[in-house]
Amino acid sequence: MTADASPKPRTLFWRYKANQQRAVREGDWKALKIGSNTYLFNVVDDPLERADQKTARPEIYQRLTRQWDVWNRTMLPETPRSFTYNNTVAEWADHINTPPVKTKDFDRGKAWPK
Repeated sequence: MTADASPKPRTLFWRYKANQQRAVREGDWKALKIGSNTYLFNVVDDPLERADQKTARPEIYQRLTRQWDVWNRTMLPETPRSFTYNNTVAEWADHINTPPVKTKDFDRGKAWPK
């Protein structure tokens, strides 16, 4: 990329098996799911992600989570045999040295609550 090139808009998708975390970022907006909790943040206006906008901007939340669901259907499934360590909803993401957690099977295809 050269200094005078304009940025290209893109949408970023990710998932992390611990606590069934899902996220999608498009422009200033990020939809996030951790466990059964779901959020929508304007990460430019609110970089610490403290002001959930899901209720105030449901059309953005629904658009982003639909895009995530479409993307996720193109990905390999998460498997019960793999798991992440020491990350639980109660301790994520502000703590370190969390107690060990037992592995558990996660539902295949579990995505955003409707």
